[in-house]
Amino acid sequence: MSESSTNFEQSLKQLETLVEQLEQGQLPLQESIKLFREGVDAARQCHSYLSDAQQVIDQLNAEQQETSDSAGESAD
Repeated sequence: MSESSTNFEQSLKQLETLVEQLEQGQLPLQESIKLFREGVDAARQCHSYLSDAQQVIDQLNAEQQETSDSAGESAD
């Protein structure tokens, strides 16, 4: 597994754990705010990893399209 997907999975797991803790509603306000901030950071990290992955996918699709277009032109 690549480093990015490992980090994404870790960030997502951290976010899920934080959400579970906050949903229980048993934490003092200050602790809840601290966990909320950590959750926002984890969500931003996940978003960043997903954005990077989308860029890679878009680039690969564009390269595939260029290859397909070139192959079509060669066949003419």
